[in-house]
Amino acid sequence: MPTPRTHESLYCQGWDPETARPVGILSPDTAQARDAAGEQYAVLVSEAGGGPLVLLEIAWSHGHCGVWLFDADGVRRTHHRYARRQDGQLALTRSRRWPDPSAEGAGAVPDLVMTTVVVMNEEWAGYHHDYLGGGRTTVNRWPDEDIVAAMTRPAPEFGRWEDLLALHPRLGGAAVRLGEADAAPDPAPAPAPWRPPGPLAPVGVDALFQPGEGHRDARWRTTGTIEVHDIGTVVLPTGRVLVCDPSALGSVTEQRALAVPCRRGSTPCAWRCCAAPTPTASPPWWRGRGSTSPIWSRRRWSPGRWPCVRARTSRPSARASSSASRWTAAAAC
Repeated sequence: MPTPRTHESLYCQGWDPETARPVGILSPDTAQARDAAGEQYAVLVSEAGGGPLVLLEIAWSHGHCGVWLFDADGVRRTHHRYARRQDGQLALTRSRRWPDPSAEGAGAVPDLVMTTVVVMNEEWAGYHHDYLGGGRTTVNRWPDEDIVAAMTRPAPEFGRWEDLLALHPRLGGAAVRLGEADAAPDPAPAPAPWRPPGPLAPVGVDALFQPGEGHRDARWRTTGTIEVHDIGTVVLPTGRVLVCDPSALGSVTEQRALAVPCRRGSTPCAWRCCAAPTPTASPPWWRGRGSTSPIWSRRRWSPGRWPCVRARTSRPSARASSSASRWTAAAAC
């Protein structure tokens, strides 16, 4: 059995990329209190007497856990963004990597600045490659093995960081002994150099739902008129609907969707649409916007896109009256 290597955990507000140092040193007790309250804090893990290896940015009230991986020169090269699911697991939503500009060899890509992987589901991901000069290429494909291996992690209890530390190439599969760094807390509070991802409130929702309002399409530069059609009611016996990103409507599972509370029973449902002619469509192409009224007024959506509301509840016995479930699943985006 290999001898565990000793590493030190330092609690702080975060990492300052300008000074390449942690800022806002916190005591373990303060960090644990923040963890219990869902407030944000960070954990810097370094090899004893060596440089930084992993930085964890945690804010449970936002369901967020970010994992930064450092290279041998102490530079952050990889960032994984996790969201905590309702089952207590962490799900990888995005991964970013910045290549070493001095790297050479078969794996080096000329002028590549950053690669962003957006995880859509367990079998599909979007790869975005940014290059010097502003160029970008995008391809949707099966995720690479390293992304598949990092897709889920158990949400750690405070101080038990080993599963997240295993994301670092030097720590994966290694026996790690964690101790607390000998560092005094800062006497004065320091602002955190990072913010957890949070929901964005949609702008102009009321105007989008006003019958007769005209809206100009930014892409086709044509003008359409808002129409509202009543399409019956949706029966929600559990008082929950599943909300997801529009691009994931066809493949989202209950585990990855957001469960939104709403009023139990029968809820009126309307389809709001905007019709405008496009250069390639005849008859005019219809853009749909749909919702049940209790949901729009109570929730905020992230990342600034219209939500898809699936007319499906959390019990197999749930049912939707009339054809409302088809309309909301197809048009509420």
